[in-house]
Formats: sequence, C-alpha cells, structure tokens
Amino acid sequence: SLNEIKELSSVQDNSTLSQEVDAKIWNFKAWRTLYVASAYAVLNKDWEAISLLGRAREYNSQARSALSQVTAPDKDDVLVVTLKEVEELENIIRSYRCKARATWHLRHSGSDDSDVTKKLGELTIDEKSKPDAKEIKDEESPLIERLNQYPSNLTMNNPQLVNFPPEFTPIPAKPLFFDIAFNHVDFPSSLSQRAGRKQDGSGRFGGFFGSLWGAKK
Repeated sequence: SLNEIKELSSVQDNSTLSQEVDAKIWNFKAWRTLYVASAYAVLNKDWEAISLLGRAREYNSQARSALSQVTAPDKDDVLVVTLKEVEELENIIRSYRCKARATWHLRHSGSDDSDVTKKLGELTIDEKSKPDAKEIKDEESPLIERLNQYPSNLTMNNPQLVNFPPEFTPIPAKPLFFDIAFNHVDFPSSLSQRAGRKQDGSGRFGGFFGSLWGAKK
C-alpha cells in the first residue's frame, strides 16, 4: 500500500518523492470518501452525505498542499498526482455538496418525492441558471422522442414514456378514389389503336367498380 511505500528508507530520504506519495494518499482518501458520500446520498441520508463531502474536501486540500511542496515532479511516475486532477476533484466535490444540500432543503420544504426529483433536475451550478424554452419542451416530450437524453423523471409515479392515445400522423397511401378518377380521364384513340385493341366507350365504370361486377373479357 501507499502507507508502506512511505515507510521505505529510500522514500524518506527523498523529500520530493515523499511529498508525491503524500499527495497520492490524500487524493485516494478524497476519492474514497466521495464514493461513500454518494452511497449515502442514494439512500436519502443527506446529512451524512454532506458531512462526508466536507471530509473529502479536506482530504483534497491536503493533497493540494502536499503537491505544492513538490518542486520538480516526475510526470512519468505513476504516483504523481497533477494539479489538474486535484482541481477536477475539487469541482466534483463542490457539485456533489451543492446537490446534497439542495436535496435536504427540498425534502424538508413540504414537497413530495416527485416534486423533489423534478426540482433536482432543474438545479445547476454553472452560469446558466434557468433552462431555455427548448429544454423545457424536450423535458415535457415523451421518452421515446428523446432516447439520447438521460431521463430524470423515471422515478415519478406516471413517467411519460409514449403519447397515449397516440396522435394521428400522415402516411403515404393510395388515394381512396384513385380508380374513379382514372376512369374519368379521356385518352386519345390513337393509343388504343397502337395497343391493338378497341377503346371501351363505357369503360368509365371499369377499374375499381368494374372489379365488383366482373371485368369484361
């Protein structure tokens, strides 16, 4: 383990390597605490999750402090934790903590679970505070029309999966009175002569209605 590596004499004699191991240890503790806090959040234990997220933030601060004392870190070393990784973890912890606190306030504001889930889907910590009209319309549309999005309202009592009753949509089909209209078209007699047969003068009842009384041979 990392604690055993830190006890090695070669690591203790090298201050840079020792600080790198310390940063790795604190970073690992921060990630482990974050995962435990996520498990408590799933069980609706908001206060426990908030406390653990605060502890994870302290561990991450210790990792940043240890990393700041490393003068020339070896980028090829597997034990090295970069400043970018520490900052990314800090943002993740901050977002989880904001969401956990918001969840606690929503649960104790007299709202039911479905309302809490809906309000959680509207939470954001970036500069975009309110969803635009397109996002609201997409959220109200059935799930079958937005399969590329993660649905946040499936835990509701009546999730909107499809439109029911389904709406009528136009489809390509043959017109109902196609045969009747065809019989009212007058073709030149030369076409029938070239085809080698006589033009039927009373053929306007052929086609669709002709099939009812039998086609003439």
